[in-house]
Amino acid sequence: MKERHIGIDLLRILSMFLVLILHILGQGGIITALNPLSLKYKAVWLLEIAAYCSVNCYALVTGYVSVDSKFKYSRIIALWLQVAFYTVLITVCFKIFMPKALWSGALTAALMPVTKVQYWYFTAYFGMFFFIPYINALIAALKKPQFKALIFTLVLLFSVIPTFAQADLFSISGGYSMLWLVALYFIGAYVKLYGSGRAGGKLRYFLGFLLFVLVCWCSKFISTGISYNPDMFIGYTSPLIVGASVCMFMLCSKIYSLGNIPAFLIRFFTPASFGVYLIHTNPLVWQLLLTKRFASYAAFGALKLIASVLGTALAVYFACSVVDILRSALFRLLRINRISEAAEKLIGRALKASLFSESKIMEKK
Repeated sequence: MKERHIGIDLLRILSMFLVLILHILGQGGIITALNPLSLKYKAVWLLEIAAYCSVNCYALVTGYVSVDSKFKYSRIIALWLQVAFYTVLITVCFKIFMPKALWSGALTAALMPVTKVQYWYFTAYFGMFFFIPYINALIAALKKPQFKALIFTLVLLFSVIPTFAQADLFSISGGYSMLWLVALYFIGAYVKLYGSGRAGGKLRYFLGFLLFVLVCWCSKFISTGISYNPDMFIGYTSPLIVGASVCMFMLCSKIYSLGNIPAFLIRFFTPASFGVYLIHTNPLVWQLLLTKRFASYAAFGALKLIASVLGTALAVYFACSVVDILRSALFRLLRINRISEAAEKLIGRALKASLFSESKIMEKK
């Protein structure tokens, strides 16, 4: 069993914490409740932009950890069961306690989380997952200069050109797509194979992250006399957000050791990070519990507002983590991993039997 990279585990937690900040500020109603001309509005947007790297970082981690890992279909089966567990459980809870709040087809959607797109990220990841062995085969065949050229091409076509053209030229959907996750997978894989290296250089990447965030923030609020969309560089596929994401990713990839207590806490809470996403972005929770839930924070002073957002994100993260840790214990008790592995073997035997019979038919012809 490979030793876990403590810096990458830390990034998983940090990324999901930043996702919570994005959702508290956006879906929670804080940004829309603020006066666009106020200092608080500008301060909150600085926090928002700093948190925008979160989803990209989570996808970069996938490429980093998967490029040299053994591919197993049982992983996606176990992950699908985790997603279905939450969609069904949360729907049942709403059916019991808030039956009038349920919309038509909610239970059907809960049973089909991928085809009903209950979670955009999981649906995109689900699609990408089946291409991972072929992506890895391509990466293994590429020399370093070719790999660099591929990444340059991906960033140019999927980030730089669409941002300046202000058009979704190649159906990236602003980063909410499988294709964008694939592009980030390649970048994460490159860092694993060529870019991580020694533990040094952390300050450079931290300053790089700050620079990208500040330039992006300035592009929204500083008047240059040029007429353009102030939100032009705010989005997952923006070159500035991609730059901030890569800097944060590189920074964490160079963290190889921490104190015993921080390392223990990180390893304890890392497995629950995806569960935090599944719980708080469940469509029912998203629409009925999170929408404009924190708009009242807009009345606070700037410092209290920022502190309240951070504190709320921390509290929600901890609560969701506890729930997912209990879910994980239940899955171990039910031996879900063994069920997933058995399902993988069964599917494998069925495919082999199908291919064998097909080859026999072709031979007879």
